[in-house]
Amino acid sequence: MMKKIIILGTSSSMPTKNRNHPGIFIKFNKKGILLDCGENIQRQLRIMKISPTKIDYILITHWHGDHVLGLPGIFQSLSSMNYNKKLNIIIPKENIENLKRIIEDFMIPINFDINIIEAREGLIVDEEDFQIYGIRTKHSITSYSYYIIEKNYIKLDKNLLNKYNIKDKELIKKLKEGKEIEIDGKKISYKDVGYIKKGIKITYITDTIFFDKLIDFAKG
Repeated sequence: MMKKIIILGTSSSMPTKNRNHPGIFIKFNKKGILLDCGENIQRQLRIMKISPTKIDYILITHWHGDHVLGLPGIFQSLSSMNYNKKLNIIIPKENIENLKRIIEDFMIPINFDINIIEAREGLIVDEEDFQIYGIRTKHSITSYSYYIIEKNYIKLDKNLLNKYNIKDKELIKKLKEGKEIEIDGKKISYKDVGYIKKGIKITYITDTIFFDKLIDFAKG
């Protein structure tokens, strides 16, 4: 399981020479998740040698310019790059029409699927290996924060795999799926060569005054 967090920008409403508008890219196993999309984010991605086509999800917290001004550029680039995946965008319900107008007003020739998902409190996305949750925050406009939590998974110990002479990729795949295998007449489960690893949790909270529910939302 591969997780990587890349900070693309941490500035507030005005970027500085050394700090870009808000944006964080998370490589979460096979999926790329972009948290907010401020001005110049696609250039920040390029500097970090990340293609925009690696993005599967864009999570928008709220419709202030410093969090969304990079969207037209991302859309334009993806339209020119033969992006062949579905782009999932989580966004407050109140801003769905704003999002559609960006595409219309900039005359972006969208040639890929966009799946617009309404931000809400609680579970928003349930993928094979992770989930995305939201919480409504307290800002001057409708705003949400998010956390991404990896589902618990089976972690295999290489030394124990060698001990039982388990090298076949298909057998290892079955163990990772929790299935029992047989080696030299002996039945082996994942418990013999590994354990359940607790998934990590990444919480993104921005542009809000403090309130108690944020503690439980970020816990862990």
